[in-house]
Amino acid sequence: MAELGTLTAELVGRRYPEFKFHISDQWVRDYKSSLGLSFAKVSEASYVPLSFVSCLRDAEFSVFTGLKIDLSQLLHAAQSYEFFENIKVGDEISSQSEIIRVSHKKGSRGEMVFIDIKNTFRRVAQFGISESNPVPLVTALMSVVVRPKK
Repeated sequence: MAELGTLTAELVGRRYPEFKFHISDQWVRDYKSSLGLSFAKVSEASYVPLSFVSCLRDAEFSVFTGLKIDLSQLLHAAQSYEFFENIKVGDEISSQSEIIRVSHKKGSRGEMVFIDIKNTFRRVAQFGISESNPVPLVTALMSVVVRPKK
């Protein structure tokens, strides 16, 4: 478990390992099925819902692992997304997280640390053809509160 004193502003700018995902037709169909979605038209069947990006959170969780933050210490405070281009079936996507803000606050139950994480998703290949300049798809911003360990 993380000691709150180790979570300082010096972490701002730290980037974590890149994760890669292949967006397969089966994965998207399973995701849509879990939401109760079904599509009659072929063009709708290949559509990847915007919310699918929530399946690609490995990079964000690598931050917690890297900082030795136990999930029981976390409170998810906010999440927002900025979409630049749609994710498509057949895409190879990279995801990398970066700490963009760390601040300490005192509450009625003691000290808490607020951490803002930016996760950038890029298309690095489509249908096996590599992008010479990876295309930005989505930026996710997440804010978490780290509480003292119990």
